[in-house]
Amino acid sequence: MLSPRPRLLLLLAMLQLADARHGGGIVRAVVRPAIQPRPCLRSSPTMAAFSPRLVWSEAMLKLQRLLDPELVLHRLPKREIIQSEHDIYAVADAFPGKYRAQFVEWYEGYREQVMRPPPAGPGLSEEELMTIFNRIVDRMLLLSRQPFSFESRHETMEQPYNYFEFGQEYMKPLINFDHSYLRNPENWAAAKSALERGENVVLLANHQSEADAAFMPHFFARSSPDWAQFGRSVYYVAGDRVVADPLVQPFSMGRNLFCVHSKKYLASETDEAVRAAKSKQNKRTLMEMNKAFKKGGIMIWVAPAGGRDRKNAEGRPTPAEWDPAVVEMFRSLGEKSGVVTHLFPMAMATYAIMPPPDGRNKALGEQRITRYSGCGLSLGVEADLSAEAPWRSSHPDPKVALCDHLYKLVCEEYDLIEKVMLGFQPEGSTYRPPNAIQPWVTPL
Repeated sequence: MLSPRPRLLLLLAMLQLADARHGGGIVRAVVRPAIQPRPCLRSSPTMAAFSPRLVWSEAMLKLQRLLDPELVLHRLPKREIIQSEHDIYAVADAFPGKYRAQFVEWYEGYREQVMRPPPAGPGLSEEELMTIFNRIVDRMLLLSRQPFSFESRHETMEQPYNYFEFGQEYMKPLINFDHSYLRNPENWAAAKSALERGENVVLLANHQSEADAAFMPHFFARSSPDWAQFGRSVYYVAGDRVVADPLVQPFSMGRNLFCVHSKKYLASETDEAVRAAKSKQNKRTLMEMNKAFKKGGIMIWVAPAGGRDRKNAEGRPTPAEWDPAVVEMFRSLGEKSGVVTHLFPMAMATYAIMPPPDGRNKALGEQRITRYSGCGLSLGVEADLSAEAPWRSSHPDPKVALCDHLYKLVCEEYDLIEKVMLGFQPEGSTYRPPNAIQPWVTPL
């Protein structure tokens, strides 16, 4: 294979031919902007001002777009841009200013965690690390040139580019599987059986990590093919940040999503036109959910808190309080669908792997911290929605009573799995939750 510099010369020759056929201007439009050096992000003398691989890839991309204006960038196969850390820092300089430092900090934190030898980390090689970040950089550059627009209902994208595997490949090295557990396997089996009967399943969960959609697929992937499909089939109710943040978009493209704008962010939106457009999309999403419930056989994950858990005064990221209106909406969707619908309380202990920043910030582009840690998932017993259910007497408003009941169950389950995470384990010991298994060791 030609090295980057001979390939650049070959590309220039190709462009000269194309230039002559198209009346001139292509070389000026394609090559000059691509190869003009920019100030390097880092001052290290070992880092060049630009990456030849990036120049080649971007010049070829511009040529492709000139020859095919209808080219859909997110469908393109993987490009080889990153082969060394040198390339990482050079490519980072091509990112918009506000994302540049965030990307480098993210990369350096991830590198430090995943290259640690066991048991402190998975012990990835530099080659494995570069493979992961080559895919990340490749997709981010493509999407920065042609942003992807999410529909109200988004299906995971696996062809011609596999965005699902893209996201799973990134998350796997951060999970300490030796200290990760799945609690209450009998309840997970009940949820799976309900789906197989064509019934609906709603997972009402706390939300701890930006990568929460990756954990169910990883937990069930090595159990059996049907369990692997169960882990991949869930739809996630996703907010603004999940579909709009440029650093998150390519990961979200590999998930099944129902896209909504939360009440908190809508209330703070000052642009009336933007608020109206987002409200309109929420209505479309509700219609899509209604169709899905009526068809049956769908599993939906939703966080009734509307955001991620933050640490409390004791330093614990306990489940944030829920909005009764969210729980009621999904109960009502199930009731009106005519299809049996099960509500399950689900607890997630994933905070340590990708903790959210302190406080809440509407602006996109947050700091991303990654850590190698154990994590836990637990499914409680499904909600009893009968007229005689004991929780109904706890509050005069049945909507509040149901929400409080399920939230309490999630908090109880969370308390039993929190200690699997790094930083929350008993000093000098490991922790295994009661009634918990490791599906990758003991298949379900």
